[in-house]
Amino acid sequence: KNGQLAESSMMSTEGQLTSNRFFNDDGTKNRDEYYSQSGLGVLNVHYEDDKLSQVELLNAVGMQVQAFDTIADFTEWWVKNNFNESGFLVGSIENEQYRHLLSAMQGKSIALVTGSAVANDAFKSWAAALPQQQYLVDNYETEMKLIRQVNQPLNISLLDPHNLPVTLGIPFADAE
Repeated sequence: KNGQLAESSMMSTEGQLTSNRFFNDDGTKNRDEYYSQSGLGVLNVHYEDDKLSQVELLNAVGMQVQAFDTIADFTEWWVKNNFNESGFLVGSIENEQYRHLLSAMQGKSIALVTGSAVANDAFKSWAAALPQQQYLVDNYETEMKLIRQVNQPLNISLLDPHNLPVTLGIPFADAE
């Protein structure tokens, strides 16, 4: 529209519409609309001056049922209210946001641990605050360090990078 992008759409690999982004006349973001597999709107994200201003959760008929000021507020609410209790929330023990989510949710967790995490001065307090003592470690050496640091019954699994899906096998530091 007048040489400016007015709308951008995302499709699934099957060709189904998953989201639309709408732009203001000056090219800044106006809003994002996200859709369920049935094609109904489930979430709207509004922007002011190209910055997120509100997240709206919609019900099955498209009416707003909740509003949040930030993505973090929405995520915390979702984890508390809708996280599948038969699943596990997996994240790096070093990640403050992950630890915060764990304190807010009632579900199960598995903390990813590396050698540098175990060497961190705050590691013992991070581990003590976990709801379950279940860990994924990057190698055998980290596993031994973890056992010595925590010194209590643990459930530890060793990551085997050769058998991970490609999306999980690529270290985040190398991702662009």
